[in-house]
Amino acid sequence: MDLSSNQRISKGEIVYASLKEAIITNKLQAGTLLVERQLCAALNTSRTPVREAIQKLSNEKLVNILPNKGSYVSDIQYEDIAQVYDVREYLEKLAVKLDAKCMTGAQADELAEYVAVMNQKLQEGDFDLFYQSDLKFHHKLVEMAKNRYLLNVYDNIFPQIRRMTYLAHLVSEDAIETNRYHETILEALKKHDSDQAEREIEQHLKQCKRMYLKLFGPVIL
Repeated sequence: MDLSSNQRISKGEIVYASLKEAIITNKLQAGTLLVERQLCAALNTSRTPVREAIQKLSNEKLVNILPNKGSYVSDIQYEDIAQVYDVREYLEKLAVKLDAKCMTGAQADELAEYVAVMNQKLQEGDFDLFYQSDLKFHHKLVEMAKNRYLLNVYDNIFPQIRRMTYLAHLVSEDAIETNRYHETILEALKKHDSDQAEREIEQHLKQCKRMYLKLFGPVIL
């Protein structure tokens, strides 16, 4: 990546964004040692932007900085999934409750496009694009609520949601069962039925949570 190609964004921001995306998408796997010299060479930058980026990622719990040992990509623990999904459920239930009150035809059509892509990608076995559309669908639900405080809180945990999603679909292709909820959520929103929309998103996220906890839970021998 040539940092000089973008004059409007600082080197630190580009380095931060590049490392963050690599961690979220599992290109830099949990436990990977972040060697400053190697990162500087790969990202064509000096050590200062790299160090600043690592500190920001540490604040977001994506990197662990261990004194005298270095910086490592953080692991996702069983408790992380449980806690993130507890918060996610409350936030998205509020989002669809607000969405249902003022859902427009254009907004419903936009959500329907994501649902169509998800259905198509499942049929094709393209789980990468399926999960990309899945994440966009859920983020759009929160955006459409038009509550900047809700969106701000959601965006704070969204990197962890994305990371968990990428990690989970690397070891599991069990998405068909959970996908049906996207259609039922959309139908409830079209009818402006906030109670039904809340029930559907709650069931959907609880099912995802159970699947992820099973995947990352302790192995009993």
